[in-house]
Amino acid sequence: MSYEDDDDTSIENNVVLWRRINPIWVNYDDNGNPFVTSQAFQNAKPENHEKIMIPAGYKHSPALSVAFSQKTSIDDYLAKTPGYYLVEFTAGEVRGLNQTIQETSLIDEPAHGSVIGNKKKNAVKKGFKRISRWVVAPDSK
Repeated sequence: MSYEDDDDTSIENNVVLWRRINPIWVNYDDNGNPFVTSQAFQNAKPENHEKIMIPAGYKHSPALSVAFSQKTSIDDYLAKTPGYYLVEFTAGEVRGLNQTIQETSLIDEPAHGSVIGNKKKNAVKKGFKRISRWVVAPDSK
């Protein structure tokens, strides 16, 4: 399959993107402060991508799901995933990690977006951890 992974340049660099964080993706530093593990920043599995995104008409390669913060609320975005946390980063920060961004609205998630690019490199994994800021954070230990 040929993928269409071009960056949507109409998405400005200051646009805030949200990523849901499964509690199993959270660890704590020596001071008891929570941090997100690199597991939180992997692309979708190809079988999930082909089941959800391809039928919706999107032709990009498997990607990281995010939400455009200006198109939803924290409560609405987290409603389907009780107990999850939330981090944010900007489109410009994502592009700084050699990733592309596309608006990929879904029927049940109109604020959905896709961050496309190789996330297997350590520099990219560490980069996502570095640029992520807590919006809804677990308590410190």
